[in-house]
Amino acid sequence: MIGNINFLILQILAAIIGIALLFVFGNKTEKISKIIVEFLYYRLTKRGLEHGIKFADDGTPLYHYGRRDNVNIGYRYNPIVYAWLADKEYKIFKKNSNKNSREKILKYADAVIEKHINNKGNAIIEVDFPWPPYKITQTWRSALYNGRLLQLLMRAYELSNEDKYLNICKVIIDTFFIDINNNGVRVVLSENEWWYEEYATNEIKPPFILNGMISATRCIYDYFKLTNSEKAEELYKKGMNAIKSNLHFYDRNGYSYYDKIGNISSPYYHDFHINLLDYLRNEFKDEIFEEYYKKWSSNLKWNFFIRSLKNPTNRSMAALFINYLIYLFPLELIIIILKLFIFS
Repeated sequence: MIGNINFLILQILAAIIGIALLFVFGNKTEKISKIIVEFLYYRLTKRGLEHGIKFADDGTPLYHYGRRDNVNIGYRYNPIVYAWLADKEYKIFKKNSNKNSREKILKYADAVIEKHINNKGNAIIEVDFPWPPYKITQTWRSALYNGRLLQLLMRAYELSNEDKYLNICKVIIDTFFIDINNNGVRVVLSENEWWYEEYATNEIKPPFILNGMISATRCIYDYFKLTNSEKAEELYKKGMNAIKSNLHFYDRNGYSYYDKIGNISSPYYHDFHINLLDYLRNEFKDEIFEEYYKKWSSNLKWNFFIRSLKNPTNRSMAALFINYLIYLFPLELIIIILKLFIFS
């Protein structure tokens, strides 16, 4: 009886010591806990580039969205998957000029042209599956998807020097001038501020997704640098104006919101926001980008335990729990050894 009481006391002490160690040293093991969480998330949900893609009989890539807010989306075609696949091959090609990677990128670009451009008068990419997180049940458009496909076609041009890819880029650039209420992706905030929405539909008010806006505008800017297009110049400059004047809406006392309606960024997207701002501050030398880069980066120096509780998301709490287990596990091993040799 006394042995069982002592064992219970040791368990309570281990739990308390584990929390104390997490509080003091959690920042040092934060990275490994995030890696474990991301691995488990993509493995268990069958999502991500490595686990979430399968190919239909005709070679079309399908992405596994699983269940979102109790709605089973399953495997669906999304054109951005071509851009994801091309990213992977582009990195390989830049590293060793792999001919097979080059051919795959051109294949993906040609597939995009065939599916979305050849038989249409415009290049608005429409998504035909629901998106429950924003209560979208009908067809929607995405500035992010158009931007990433623009990037894919620019890479195809870089690798082939074929003008057909740049000609399609011109068509995609025109889509950013179409307002959401005209089945486009643009929100005119003012004469000099345009927002390009990741989830564009007449069904809901724009949620104003930050990472999607920055990524789409960056792709437009890359096209401007490549072609010196006046249309692209207008688009990226008005897009940058919109980003700069709205950044403060995404600040949560040093942490970032995912959108303008108050959804907190997961650890992955907070890190992604920091990386995007790092690019913007180095490319454009603007004080506002520097300010929020430093502000959101400094958040990572805060105590991991407190930071996770202040900005709770499913993944941040999972990372906190994994981090706690890292410190609790060796304590439990000690208790087991004590039970075997002392309290038995």
